[in-house]
This record gives sequence, structure tokens and C-alpha cells, in this order.
Amino acid sequence: MTRIPTRIALLTAAGLLVAACGGGDDDTSVEPAEPAEATADETAADSSADAPNTSDEGSGADTATDEPAADTTDAPSGTYDAGDIEFRAVNLLDEPVDVYVRTTGLLEGFEIQTGLAPGATSDFAAPPEGGSYVITTAGAGDPTCVVDCDHLIAVLTGYPEDGPVHTVVLYDDEFSGPSAMDLWEQPVDRRGNGNEMPLPEPGLETAVVTAIAVGDTDFGLRLSIDGTPGCVDPIGGGSILIGGNQTLPFDLTGVSSFSIHSNDDQECAEPTDGPFAFDAAAGERVHILLHGSAAGDLAAVILPMSGDAVSGGTDAGSTDSGEDAGVGDRDLAVDLMSTEVATTFGLDAASATCVAELIVDALGADVLVDDGGLVELDSLDDAAADATGAALVASTETCGVDPAAFGG
Repeated sequence: MTRIPTRIALLTAAGLLVAACGGGDDDTSVEPAEPAEATADETAADSSADAPNTSDEGSGADTATDEPAADTTDAPSGTYDAGDIEFRAVNLLDEPVDVYVRTTGLLEGFEIQTGLAPGATSDFAAPPEGGSYVITTAGAGDPTCVVDCDHLIAVLTGYPEDGPVHTVVLYDDEFSGPSAMDLWEQPVDRRGNGNEMPLPEPGLETAVVTAIAVGDTDFGLRLSIDGTPGCVDPIGGGSILIGGNQTLPFDLTGVSSFSIHSNDDQECAEPTDGPFAFDAAAGERVHILLHGSAAGDLAAVILPMSGDAVSGGTDAGSTDSGEDAGVGDRDLAVDLMSTEVATTFGLDAASATCVAELIVDALGADVLVDDGGLVELDSLDDAAADATGAALVASTETCGVDPAAFGG
């Protein structure tokens, strides 16, 4: 993941000084982001699913830490330098949790979000290089604990081969209690286990169904598309059913809703749950995170994966040059840039999106996005760097951003 270069931050700070918007230094260390808005369903997650493993059928996050005991008596510095691997949490427990990142070595913990509610999804946060993403029971504190740490639900360290983007699903395991399954959205080294999400396919709306948080799935579940007879097989076929630590991809291109059926309904004639509304764009991958009870009490969190290239709203070969052409590209650029802005400057989601829109409109989506990802911002020429700095300065008025966030 790229970072907004220090030279742009310096240009911003200089612009703020000229504009007399306030004093400060040019430190671009990240401060913890503000809590995200809750966007998912609320439901209890009473699960009897198998605990995650590391087999070819799927594996989950190790919720214990093997880091050596460390002296944590020094007061935290208050800021940290974000690494290149980011995480977000989806809370499918029936209780709130707190989210932190922490350093390695001399352990320091930094609060990202407290009280992440059941059914809610956090913003992305990138731990310091070599550090960890930590989830605790709400109000427990002490994210740097290394001994007798019953309040720690997950301590996750990202590795380059797992890719730069992780979505962590929190669920209640009937044997071990609050647990986590780590889904790798952009794996680099593919080893064939269930943590790895499939690559995006041009033109397809790919939905990956994860049911680790569902109880009563001992015999699996089936999926149907509403208005179409029969069951839908996962991409690649086979007889594997939804349930446990399986992460099954389905082609739901053009689908507006789907339903869930029990294992013994082999024709998918009588749904046990649904219909669930579904909406995705061509080339996009979406998580379908089922939770609740398979005995007729399911809910679904539907969450787009990060950084996928989506359709610009016109068919291939179209000569349409109307106002909507390229809207998808701009939206993608804003989405990618808002993550960079939030991570670099520690802004909340709304402010980061506002700032990202100013930057994208100043430079153009075609300059910032290449092959569905954000270009290396260090590669920007001086004119683009100047324009980015000017957009950041303008955001102090347009978006109400505190100039101190940019070192101004």
C-alpha cells in the first residue's frame, strides 16, 4: 500500500503556514482514527461452527500471541508510523469489542476504536511495521498484555505473502469462546487455504460466503438465486457446502437477491432464510458474512472487498460519452485515496473521504488509479505533488480538517 509522500506533507505544511492556518511541525506519524459508523446488521452470533484451522479447507486466525514478554512501563508516545498491511474487523459476536494496534519489541498499544458494536464493521487500520492488530473485549484495556491475557480475542500480525488487506471476522466458537477468522483479500502467495479470497474476475460479481459465525450448520447450507430454480454451485463446482470454516465463492452477476437453504433441500425449493438483497458491480468481489442460527434465524453482512476495479457504468465498446461515463473510476479512486488519507493523517472516515475527493478531482482518477489499484504516490511529478498539497490545504476549509493533522 502506498503512502502520501513526506514531500507532499511538507508542501501542505508550507501552504498552511502561508495561509496562516496555524502552527506545528511536519510530523506525518499516524494518530488513531476516529470510530467508523456501524453499517451492518445487528444480531447475536451463537455459533457451533468448527474452529478455524490451517488445512486446505480453510484456516482461522491464531488468537494467542507468541511475542516475548516485554517492558511496557514506558508511557506510549501517542503516535505511530503505519506499516503497509491493513486490517478491519467485522464484529459478529453478541458483545462489543475494542480495536488497537501495537508495536513490536518494546510494546506500545494505540487505540483505534472502542466499543465496536455487534454487527458493526471497523475502518481499516495499519499496524506499525512488524506490529500487530489487537482486538480485546470491550473496556478491558491493556492491549500489550503477553501473560494471562483472557481479554485478548485476537493478536494478528500481517505477512507480505498474505497480502496487504485483511478482514477479520469475530465470532463465538462453542468450544473456545470469542474467536477470529482472518480473511486475506489480496493474497500474494496462494497456498490453497480458506483464508485466501479469490482474485477479481472482469465482468463477474463474485460473492464469497463465509459462515464461521453460524450455529447449527453441522450438515451445511445451500444457496439459491431468487427467481431462478435450483441451487447455485460454487465457482469451480464440487459438492462442498456452505458452513464451518469454508469460504466459498459464487458468481452472482446480475443477481439482486439470494436465499439460504438447508442441506437436505437439494433442489433449493424451500428457503430457510432470505431473501437477502445483493448489489455489486462488475469486476467486484463481495463478502457475504452469515451469522446467527441456521435453524431459520440467519442474518447477513454484505461487505465489498477493498480495491477491486469496478465497472465505469458503460458496456465494453460503448461510445456513450455522457456525464456518467467514468463515475466508477472516480469512485474507486476516492475509495482508495480515502484509505491512504485516513491511514496517513489519522482522520475519521467522513473527513478522509472529503479530502480524498478534493485530491482525486485535482489530479484525475486516470492519474491515480492503474489496474484497479492506487499508483505509487512517490512517482507523482512535481506538478501533481503541488496539486495534492493544495488540495490538502483547501480541505482545512472545505472539509473542516484540523490543520494540525497535516503538520500545519
